[in-house]
Amino acid sequence: MLKRRRLDTPEQEEEAAVKLIRRDEKEVRRSLEDLYNRLSAVGDLVVTVHGAQSTREFSCLRALLAAASRPLDAMLFGRLPAVTVQKDGTLQLSLRDTEPWCFDQLLRFIHGLPITLDVESAIKLHHVGDYFEVLSLRDMCCNFLLNAMREHNCCEFLRRSGEMNCEPLTKKCLDWLTLDFVTVMRSDRESSSLSPEALQTILGRNELVCASELTVFEAVCEWYRRQASAEKFDALPELLRSLRWHLVTTAQTPAVLELAASLQPPQRHASPCLQRHASAGKASACAGQSGNSADGEGTSACDEEISELVERLLREASAEGPHRLATRKNSWGRLVAREAQTGSATPPVCGEWTLACCKEYLVGRSRRTDIRVGQHAPMPYISSQHFRVFHRIAWPEPRCCDSAAASGPSAASASPPVLEPWLEDISQNGTFINGESVGRHMKRVLHDGDKIELVFPHGRLGTGHHPHFTTFTFCARPESEAADEADSLRGASDASPAASPLQQQQPDEM
Repeated sequence: MLKRRRLDTPEQEEEAAVKLIRRDEKEVRRSLEDLYNRLSAVGDLVVTVHGAQSTREFSCLRALLAAASRPLDAMLFGRLPAVTVQKDGTLQLSLRDTEPWCFDQLLRFIHGLPITLDVESAIKLHHVGDYFEVLSLRDMCCNFLLNAMREHNCCEFLRRSGEMNCEPLTKKCLDWLTLDFVTVMRSDRESSSLSPEALQTILGRNELVCASELTVFEAVCEWYRRQASAEKFDALPELLRSLRWHLVTTAQTPAVLELAASLQPPQRHASPCLQRHASAGKASACAGQSGNSADGEGTSACDEEISELVERLLREASAEGPHRLATRKNSWGRLVAREAQTGSATPPVCGEWTLACCKEYLVGRSRRTDIRVGQHAPMPYISSQHFRVFHRIAWPEPRCCDSAAASGPSAASASPPVLEPWLEDISQNGTFINGESVGRHMKRVLHDGDKIELVFPHGRLGTGHHPHFTTFTFCARPESEAADEADSLRGASDASPAASPLQQQQPDEM
């Protein structure tokens, strides 16, 4: 017997007849572009932009401007609108806080048209997007600038980020200076224009990456000498107090004192700064002799005070002993070498190298490499330069200026930039990480505990047909070893690794 089909209830039939549809985004964009091309005909508002050099009028749609910008909405439809009615009945809005070309780019962006960004235009449009609260434009300009930052423009970006009030850009500039301080100070032409406040912030960070404290002091001296000024000279005592003098070795002390003696005040400037930081007797002596220094004759008392201040800071650091909490980021890892296979499960360690910051390491059989291995092998399987290890700055995803994103829960948990270790295979016969081939001229990120093998990876060795080579293990420095890490580098001014049994072998070939 056939069953009769159950009929849908009226409610079910009504629900089945309702469907949510939405216009395609491409059609919406085309409509906005079409309106932009016809603004002279369909526009209901004339915006007059009075720039510093020129004035220009734009035909606009009030509703579209109000929908894109809250400040423009208040100007057009608020309780006290800024719109005036001309004699011919035309509505007009005058703007004096931007340039005509900036408003033109803003109008194109509102209508969905592409705009071209370079550093200068991104800085200007960031201000326009922030002022008119077109947040998507502001954030795109911010991300463009974050990605455009390099070592040679970091200080310029830091200066201009303050003018723009762009907090993410300021943070990345300070982080870059912290993680690559010496390189930025040497390569950025505007590093001498870095404000004393910004430099003070950087010098006060434990995360400051440097080969040694001497290189930090050299960078501060160069910052002052390249563009000496009264403001800089007045800031020197506080900046010098921010240095970690307990990390300066005895061998480096003469160079430090020589540099300190070269920090002379600019002509016709009797600095009051040392009177605030020196003892009362020394301060009065400096004030009593400042007249001679104003004429540029002889050696001023202030010149001597800088040297005396540095000597005193060195003595105080030495008296406090090495148990200081303030450290620096002097290394980014270690390479531990183990002997060729000896039949034991864990071959003994034959060498260990602390990888100093601001330096890369070449490994191979040439005497010109930093870590020499394989020079006594029966055949030159290991290349003269087999692989190199180095570090880069690993940046988190760029963060926009949006207030919700900057202050929300994700902001506190966002990972900071770190030094990321890398290996590049430059050999003829291969380099392996955990048994996997890297590939000639290819690069791989290193992780804590990675095993680095040369020519033949473990498990592919023949039965006595191939020589056994030294293997390496990469070790990342844990935070608990930060103090030991600083002490291990104090004995070497150039932060070079200590000699190991591998390096003590007599070289016999290039």
